[in-house]
Amino acid sequence: MNEETEVLRVRPFESERQKAMFNLAYSYQMILGLTMQVLKKYELNDQHYNILKILQEADPAQLLIGEVKKQLMDKRGDLSRLIDKLVRRNLVLRETNVENRREVLVAIGREGVTLIVDIDRQLREERDTKIGLSEPEAKQLNTLLDKLRG
Repeated sequence: MNEETEVLRVRPFESERQKAMFNLAYSYQMILGLTMQVLKKYELNDQHYNILKILQEADPAQLLIGEVKKQLMDKRGDLSRLIDKLVRRNLVLRETNVENRREVLVAIGREGVTLIVDIDRQLREERDTKIGLSEPEAKQLNTLLDKLRG
């Protein structure tokens, strides 16, 4: 946490653990803000991006909507509506499962792959310029965050 953030607090933190939790939430908001700046240019939100990344990882396979939902980082909102927007923009392909007509399959489309590569490049540039962690520091942070989640 920087000095500017410290000044905003009237009372000191009760413990280093409390400070760490506040610092984690504050850092998440900062990173989300950077991400949203990039995504805004493409008229996407963080959930759209997360869906595209899930489908990119599965490519060329199709996934059931339920499989996508399980992997979403943020489960707020209506997944069908989010996917509808991506389908309308030709970023995602959707079809009914021929083996079970109640199931819907989705996959990333060619335009989605092209878009996600461009977005990832821009996000990498943002991270590299605005997040001042070296690779060893990032590795140490990852280890601590993994430990935090148990």
